[in-house]
Amino acid sequence: MKAGLTKSSIDAFADALASVNATDAAAPLKALSAMFKGFATRPMEDLLNVLDEVAPGQDQAAESSSADRVAAVIPGLRGLELVLSNVSTHARLHDLTAFRTRLQRHESASIESVVKAVQVLRRGNGGEGRVDSNHYKRLAEELRTALGRDDQFNPLFEQLSELNAAGVAEVTNALMSSGSSKSRKEDLRRIRERHESQRLLLAKQRAMAGRTAA
Repeated sequence: MKAGLTKSSIDAFADALASVNATDAAAPLKALSAMFKGFATRPMEDLLNVLDEVAPGQDQAAESSSADRVAAVIPGLRGLELVLSNVSTHARLHDLTAFRTRLQRHESASIESVVKAVQVLRRGNGGEGRVDSNHYKRLAEELRTALGRDDQFNPLFEQLSELNAAGVAEVTNALMSSGSSKSRKEDLRRIRERHESQRLLLAKQRAMAGRTAA
C-alpha cells in the first residue's frame, strides 16, 4: 500500500490524542510526519527499504530529551496498531507494524536524526537517485487520473515538486504529449495549468448536468 496511507493514519491518531490533551503522546507521532516526505505516493516498502539502510545510532543524552527520541513514538504506534486491528485492512496494519519494527532499531536515536538520515538517503545515495523510470511513469499515470480533482491532485503534485529537474522531466514526458520543456519550473507550471483547466471543465460539466436534471 502507499506510504501516504500509513502517514495519514499516524497523523489522524496524533490529532485524536491531541484533542484529548494527550500532547506528550501526540507530539512524537507528529514529528514522524517529515519522514514521509517524498514517499507519499510510493509503496510503503520503499520507505521501509530506506529505513533498513539507516545505521542504528545513539545520540548523546545531552543533545535530546527522552521525549525527542524514537523510543517515545513506539507506545503510540502500538496503540494505533490496536485501533487498526479492529477497523482497518490487514495490509494497512502490516505496513504500520513493519514501520514500527524498523523504528525500534533506532530507539536510542532522536526522531530528528532518523528523519534526516531517511531524507538524505532518499535525495542522495539511497533515494531519488535510485528511483527507476517505472516510479515516474506510475506518478504520471496517477497525476493523469487525478487531473481536475484537487483532493487527489494536490498530494501528488507535492510529491512531484520534491523531485529534481530530471525527475520532473521524466514525469512530464510521460504525462504531457508535448513532453518536457527542459525547465523544471516551466514543467511544473504546465502540469498545474493542465489540472486547473481540467478542474474548470469538470465544474462546467457538473453545472450543465445540474441544469439538465432540473
